[in-house]
Amino acid sequence: MTRPAPPAITPARLPAVVAVLRLGGVIAYPTDTVYGLGCLPDRPRAIRRLLTLKGRPATKGLILLASEPAQLAPWTAPLTDADWARIADPAAPPTTWLVPAAPGVSPLVRGAHASVAVRLTRHTLVTALTALLEQPIISTSANPAGQPPVRRAADLDPALRRGVDLVLAGACGPATRPSRIRELASGRLLRA
Repeated sequence: MTRPAPPAITPARLPAVVAVLRLGGVIAYPTDTVYGLGCLPDRPRAIRRLLTLKGRPATKGLILLASEPAQLAPWTAPLTDADWARIADPAAPPTTWLVPAAPGVSPLVRGAHASVAVRLTRHTLVTALTALLEQPIISTSANPAGQPPVRRAADLDPALRRGVDLVLAGACGPATRPSRIRELASGRLLRA
């Protein structure tokens, strides 16, 4: 039997979203760039479910999206104030940074890498959500692997939409494609 698609949840219901995530749920939600799939990074079962739903290999790793550096610090090796200032640069376009992972970060989060991908969001809805969670949320584009990303909940793949526990309704930020990816140590741009 096919599971019905979950209803879209409005921003006013953020505490309900937090409850779903803490219970190991997977959500679709708007980000600074495109609609994302998310779960909590300390819920391995939820991460595996997200990877299966998207069709993404676990070796690639996932992004940790947070509203402040303190939420990311437990997931990264120690970084300098200058490093955090680069990561938090308000003038930069949405940028995901590859930084050394803290010891013990699950390969489900970092993939087959010694680094972890982190981004500080400026999206008001995601900022409010991670503030309520007091931790980062996993972020990967909400599309089946190999398909183009979407910017509206209405455009989510029907099977993907049925596979998540809820869809957080809202507009994506002004960027029209996924974030750039930059290596912190070298400054090398890996995705423009």
